[in-house]
Amino acid sequence: MKMFMVKMINCILIIMILFSYQSYASKKERDVLAFNQKVKIARKEWEKESIRISGEQNAPKYADGKYQGKGIGFGGKIVVEVSVCNGEIDDVEIISAKKETPDYVEMMNALIEKIVDAQGTEVDVVSGATFSSNGVLDAVDDALSKAGNK
Repeated sequence: MKMFMVKMINCILIIMILFSYQSYASKKERDVLAFNQKVKIARKEWEKESIRISGEQNAPKYADGKYQGKGIGFGGKIVVEVSVCNGEIDDVEIISAKKETPDYVEMMNALIEKIVDAQGTEVDVVSGATFSSNGVLDAVDDALSKAGNK
């Protein structure tokens, strides 16, 4: 009976340690995500300041036209078409995402709105569709690289 109690106490201690570690790891993950967000914001501000200083703020960012790009999502290859008008991203359309589930493709509409609003891919991914979101972002980056990111 004494040996059983010792083993039981050891099990309880191990479980407590694991829960403590999970809590610590979750906090560190939130800290890293917050830091990364601050870096993105700082980078955007730096880019804006660089453009302002160099006097290129009125120059179009992209050449007008329609550009296709490819990325890899959760289900495989994703192809998008990015429309650029007056040097700005006007629209993003998913041309092909054959192996993506329809729910994930539907969730990408919110991501596309963010891309158009932000005029680039420095946006947060869609929760619950991270890999698919990253595939769309990579595809848009690929298309914009063809638009001559000025």
